[in-house]
Amino acid sequence: MNTDLFFMGGGIVLLILATLGGGIEVKEIKVPQLTNLSRISAALVGIGLIVVGVYFRLHPTPVTNSTPTATPPINNISAPAPGAIVFSITDRLAPHQLMEKLEVFLNGKSSGTLEITKDKPIGAFDITVPSAGQYQYRITGSQQVLSMNNEVETRQLTGSGSIVVDKGSSFIVHLKKNAATSYYDILLMTPEEERAEQAAKKATASP
Repeated sequence: MNTDLFFMGGGIVLLILATLGGGIEVKEIKVPQLTNLSRISAALVGIGLIVVGVYFRLHPTPVTNSTPTATPPINNISAPAPGAIVFSITDRLAPHQLMEKLEVFLNGKSSGTLEITKDKPIGAFDITVPSAGQYQYRITGSQQVLSMNNEVETRQLTGSGSIVVDKGSSFIVHLKKNAATSYYDILLMTPEEERAEQAAKKATASP
């Protein structure tokens, strides 16, 4: 049933009761005799219901389309901005290492973490920078190594420097022993720089 007909019908019934004063019996429904106050109340409520019904008749509720609107898929992977450069950082576990976890900061802002273990001895991740150029980096982290006494040692690692980033650049995490402190500093090297470092070590070790 429409809303307007419901209110108008109820209002008309109440007006009839108010006019006749009750005492109506239809089959199993019996309305007792109404007092004057009850008749006035019924008349007022009936008029109110009729007014509401007329309002709904003159101002019908618009029918909305229940068909769901297709929502375009959300792409969570944002493409690099024009001019942005994506480069990679790779870390490899040395034979005596058990675990290494690092966090890389670029120009003072955290750019990602990297964790490698015996089960996953090589790890890498990409960093996006707004443009090519020189960037300052800082690396902090820790590693677990197996000592010569077969004991697990935990070392705190840190290092900083600068890198020149260009299209297709890649860098390798390199540990270099600090002669002054006997600890290892973390450096970022290009593959070419790391090969040159290894060649220099072999040349120094040769008799």
